[in-house]
Amino acid sequence: MTVSKDIEQLIYEAGRLHDAASLPDRLTQA
Repeated sequence: MTVSKDIEQLIYEAGRLHDAASLPDRLTQA
């Protein structure tokens, strides 16, 4: 099944987006 791979890809992309979105917050707090 390729569904699990699609889900893993979505989770991976979501994690990258979350990291990119939280990066400015870390810079301003530092």
